[in-house]
Amino acid sequence: MTAHRLSLPFKLRHAGCLTGSSGHAPRGLAGTERASGLIGQGDGAGTGAIAATLKQTSLSPEQSRQAEAELASALEVSPREEETLRLGALLYKREANDSKLAEILDALAQVTPDEAGVFEDLGHARYRMRDWDGADRALLRARELKSTPAIETRIGK
Repeated sequence: MTAHRLSLPFKLRHAGCLTGSSGHAPRGLAGTERASGLIGQGDGAGTGAIAATLKQTSLSPEQSRQAEAELASALEVSPREEETLRLGALLYKREANDSKLAEILDALAQVTPDEAGVFEDLGHARYRMRDWDGADRALLRARELKSTPAIETRIGK
């Protein structure tokens, strides 16, 4: 497998994630709403300001631009930082910017290849973008990751 490399324009447009690399990240973006305790900690590459901004219930256009600029700076330093990627995903999900959301979720999927929620959110973003094949691949991967041996055994009987 080749390493996923983010282009400079991508890095300059994106920044964000929800959890640190502690291994106790909420599953996918569905957990972003639960991660309010993490927002504001910002132990990633300069993500404290982004987390503080995202703590607010609504963002002005200027706050969104500033958060995107801070995200870009954080990704320039550490493009594979899980916390930064999750904050970026949260930012773009709030902004309903599916093209940027899909880009950041692609990168997050490389960092967390076993998180069904990331692939599920990626599939939904790609679906809204009318990328049917990309949506199908991501949603099928999410389903694979969610299946358990007990369920497969019951289905097989």
